[in-house]
Amino acid sequence: MFIKSINRMLRSDIINVLFKWYNFQSYLEIGVAGLDATFNLIKASFKESVDPRVDPNNIYTYNTTSDDFFKNYAVKKYDVIFIDGLHTEDQIYKDIYNAINYLEDGGVIVLHDCNPSTEDRIATNNGTVFKGFIRAKKELKDWSCFVVDEDDGCGIITKRKILKNKIYDTPELTWDVFVENRNSLLQLISFEQYVQML
Repeated sequence: MFIKSINRMLRSDIINVLFKWYNFQSYLEIGVAGLDATFNLIKASFKESVDPRVDPNNIYTYNTTSDDFFKNYAVKKYDVIFIDGLHTEDQIYKDIYNAINYLEDGGVIVLHDCNPSTEDRIATNNGTVFKGFIRAKKELKDWSCFVVDEDDGCGIITKRKILKNKIYDTPELTWDVFVENRNSLLQLISFEQYVQML
């Protein structure tokens, strides 16, 4: 089986389970940086990458921003779209909806950095991805929208009926509100629960 150690699963493990369970073939990664971090670990027969950085050690399929990619280059649909680009609420929200337009029926969007452990990590690593995810989750009422509680939180968005989307309304989403209600807002599940639900 896939479970190597429930204590420490990576985003690539969460994504590769989807390819194994659903026999997916195609993969798009938005926001790559180092190809060895995730992209090269994904077991897909067709893979493409999008990143605006210029790095001679990492050559991307599309060397551009996600906005430019979706506006000018995107023509095909993908089974899995992994979003790990600009970590702001508005950009993540925009990337989610752009990705939906290029997602195969039954495909899955995966978002990294949905569950920052401390407020400091908003500035240093995770950004406000959690806000963009929660904002889209409230609108995608009939979709499965939840977070696997591994590797800084990997959000799952799909039309597949994996887990009923429970909308948890809050006042303004401050850090304190998020911390107090994170399990409900994100619908956090373990990797083991995730595998069992697929």
